[in-house]
Amino acid sequence: MYNAETDHQVVPIGADLMHLLDNQDGAVIAAAARTSKGRWQVSADGADTVTVNDRTAAVTALTETALAVLGGTGYSTMVPHGLTAQP
Repeated sequence: MYNAETDHQVVPIGADLMHLLDNQDGAVIAAAARTSKGRWQVSADGADTVTVNDRTAAVTALTETALAVLGGTGYSTMVPHGLTAQP
């Protein structure tokens, strides 16, 4: 059995919201919300809001936004299997 630990994780909350969470304290670092037009808006304190066309791009934007607001050189992020395949 493997015990993998990551710095962050992407958590889907229903069909239209995802959070990128800090695994140490559960704090929300960034959020992605689907708009009424089907696009995704990714936001975080200290960063400009980014709008993308699909869930896969939203997951990428979540991780890039976390890097931008947290600084540093990199973080590990767990993304649930199959999440980017969801509409």
